[in-house]
Amino acid sequence: EPEKVQSVMPTDTLVNGGLHEDEFKKVLTQWMDTAEPRRAARQRFIEGFRCNHRYRTERLIGAANAFDLLPASAFTKQGSLPEEVEGLLTSFENQVKTASKASGSVNEYRERLLNNLGLVRGLNLRNKVLQRWATVPSCIASRLPAMPEAIAHSIRARNFFVHGSPLPMATESVYELSSFFTDTLEFIFGVSELSACGWDTDRWNKERYSLSRYKWYISNFPEYMKRVNAA
Repeated sequence: EPEKVQSVMPTDTLVNGGLHEDEFKKVLTQWMDTAEPRRAARQRFIEGFRCNHRYRTERLIGAANAFDLLPASAFTKQGSLPEEVEGLLTSFENQVKTASKASGSVNEYRERLLNNLGLVRGLNLRNKVLQRWATVPSCIASRLPAMPEAIAHSIRARNFFVHGSPLPMATESVYELSSFFTDTLEFIFGVSELSACGWDTDRWNKERYSLSRYKWYISNFPEYMKRVNAA
């Protein structure tokens, strides 16, 4: 829409091809070079981010899902489990395999049981988001020291809408804060992906802004965290 485009200031964009030509080329090239393995995750993110200020629970679920769609190379493998835990897992897995051969009922749930046990060795969604947050440059991360707490609440909200998992706050509060939880996950995904492609976050962080959604998120983060903690 022309009226909206005309009202956008140069610093409202994260990287402006006219003002930051070399940076723009670098980010675009890196984005395209890494597109194939990350296509599904980025598409999931973009679908939600394009909704702008229109929020639905499905958008929160999609924002979280984008992290699950990232390739394994986007994450650091989880370290070895304690010997006792690994031994317990192996024992459980062997029991399931043995029991499934003797019982049709157990065999029906064999794959589901083994998959769930296997999840203990891998990264859960919260750890994936935390790892991506850890890649965000300090010039941004230092302004959001309570982000790990915001991530935890965002993932709990997502789990509530997907699995009906219990929450530490009233259902009404989850709905009221769902836009913040959605913005949190979209912010981390977008910033981590762009900074990995060469986006100059230090330059952007120092620029004045008017309509930048990411800077709006940063400036309003403390107030939203007060609301989360009071819920």
